[in-house]
Amino acid sequence: MPESDAASQGPPRILAGRSSRIQRPVGARAGRADNGGTFHGPQPMPSQSIADLLDRSDETGRLMPQAERVLRLRQVASEALPAPLRRFVTIANVKGGEVHLFAGSSAVAAKLRLLEPSLLAAFERAAMPVASVRIQVRVDSDPAPPVRAKRARLAAGPAAQLGKLAAALPDGDLRAAVARLSTRAKPSERD
Repeated sequence: MPESDAASQGPPRILAGRSSRIQRPVGARAGRADNGGTFHGPQPMPSQSIADLLDRSDETGRLMPQAERVLRLRQVASEALPAPLRRFVTIANVKGGEVHLFAGSSAVAAKLRLLEPSLLAAFERAAMPVASVRIQVRVDSDPAPPVRAKRARLAAGPAAQLGKLAAALPDGDLRAAVARLSTRAKPSERD
């Protein structure tokens, strides 16, 4: 029986030949077979929006307006704050017209205190009535790794000249410093 005839028949069949494989009817997908031998693909789930699912629960239904308000305040604050400061400030919560901000360090908190009037004005422009801002210092427990200072590398010629100079100098701190400098030749040019 040719393969095209096998493909046009209902349920999948195992074909013999050089390699055994399962042949499914054209357009069929993996799924389950009912008693009549017809294959059914995966059944689609009814689509629902996440907002509909969250609104069904009483607990999440009460939290959603608060969460949306905090997200909107974060967006307004992000637009109002200077770019270098944004990543160190988090709006934690809003309680009774008071916005709670977390600052990444005491220096950031001091700058936020100076910017408090402009933040309040930005919240007011965005139609988000806020009576006050409470700033707390909250340092990350996992700070970003410190940035290593980049060490200058010398070409082979200048490094060799510094080595000769170090050999000619009398013993002392200057000779040791020049000798250390002479070892900073670029790795590919040392050998």
